[in-house]
Amino acid sequence: MKITFTAHPWVYEDKLIRPKPSKLEIPEWFKELPSSTADSNRTLKTCMPFIDATTSGYILPSPQDYSFNWTEKDGKTQCGIHFNSMDIEGEYINVNTREKGMNSFHPKEQICPHFKNGLKSNPLIQKNNELDFFKIFNPWTIKTPPGYSCLFLPIINDQSNDFEVISGLVDTDVYPVVNFPIIIKSKKNFVIKKGQKIVQCIPFKRDAFTMELKSDKDLFKKADFSYNTVLNFFYRNNFWKKKKWN
Repeated sequence: MKITFTAHPWVYEDKLIRPKPSKLEIPEWFKELPSSTADSNRTLKTCMPFIDATTSGYILPSPQDYSFNWTEKDGKTQCGIHFNSMDIEGEYINVNTREKGMNSFHPKEQICPHFKNGLKSNPLIQKNNELDFFKIFNPWTIKTPPGYSCLFLPIINDQSNDFEVISGLVDTDVYPVVNFPIIIKSKKNFVIKKGQKIVQCIPFKRDAFTMELKSDKDLFKKADFSYNTVLNFFYRNNFWKKKKWN
């Protein structure tokens, strides 16, 4: 299967902001983690479910710098968002430019229509510090084969303390344009740097599922026996399947 990321030549030629397989963007803290503790307990470095989640899919970096600055005005705390206003007349590259007609925000009323009436806001608005939702324009179209969609998530197991994208699922086999509203979690000044990883994109095949509930009192006993008769790497050596994201 092939996933295709396409952009304007100006974007394509800038290697700093090209999408990359997630396996090439493993967090530094994880790289530095030893495989075992001083008392020989294995760490996350040997946990295949953790590694699979961290290395699944592709990473999309920020296409430009964004500065978030908190100020007090008239007794209210406000967050100013700053980025360069580029003169790109006649060129459509889908980045935040402040040009007329390019709406970089989703009003919070779209998520909580009664917000202005003083009613309690929902958790997303509270997490976003009751701000409108800023939207990062994505200069890459994303195309998957027929029957395949993409799940867009905050960076798995390496989320920023300052912001995160709002998760979404798009049928990218028929609709390739995807932008990323974010939640501003921090109440301190911070910068999203150009090239900083912001989104994890995981393509998957659409299938129909039906849920089934069963009872089996011996299921865990059988699993415990298999697990406890070997010392290490039971899951990796017996059940794990290699995933390929290139």
